[in-house]
Amino acid sequence: VKRRNLYWTARAVSKTGDYKKSRKIYREMVNDKPFGYYGAWAWARLGGEPPGGVGPKKPQAHSVPGLSVRDVCIDRSRELAQMGLTQFAVRELSEFQREAELDKRDHEAIALLYQAYGDYYRARRTVWNYLEVDTERFSPRDLRYWKMLYPRPYMAEVGALASERKIPPNLIWSIMKQESDFKTHAVSYAGAVGLMQLIPPTAEMMAKRLGLEDFRESDLRSPEINIRMGVNYLASVAESMG
Repeated sequence: VKRRNLYWTARAVSKTGDYKKSRKIYREMVNDKPFGYYGAWAWARLGGEPPGGVGPKKPQAHSVPGLSVRDVCIDRSRELAQMGLTQFAVRELSEFQREAELDKRDHEAIALLYQAYGDYYRARRTVWNYLEVDTERFSPRDLRYWKMLYPRPYMAEVGALASERKIPPNLIWSIMKQESDFKTHAVSYAGAVGLMQLIPPTAEMMAKRLGLEDFRESDLRSPEINIRMGVNYLASVAESMG
């Protein structure tokens, strides 16, 4: 019971942002009794592996050959995502990334997982903060990083609407990047919401034009609805300007 309490105390402390203190508790647990269930989890939170192979098995959850993420948290985030709980999967990754001592390959694996979970903002931030990409000069060896820095998400929706309304798809992605940094729940000081940052009055107008019944402001957090409204509004503005 004491070991369990110590572990969850450390987790609670990390929630407050005091990662130095939480890591101190994990180290005390490892130094005291490194073997056993909670000792293994403490090792994992410190970014290492349990000694002698004791404890949770080292995961291959990232499914990216050659990458070296070492923490059981990765496995748990994958399980959460597979259950449709991507918000919690992202939170698990984010906590692990702040607490553990990771190398460049680990951060790349995490960035790829963020992208797989649909959190393009955190994927971009990870590349900017940890992967040392020279954004002044393009290098072919960094192509995979550039694709994370400038993603093309929601390809099916964007492609169909771009074709239908004669709007360049790259313009649509550029607006998403500039307006919301690809955050689906972004809200500006002016009250603009979602990927393409529509203010409620404009959204209500577009909902009527598009025949969307029972539209609510919270619907703007849905990528599909936000993109549909945003692209149609953009097209209407372009048409009005000739």
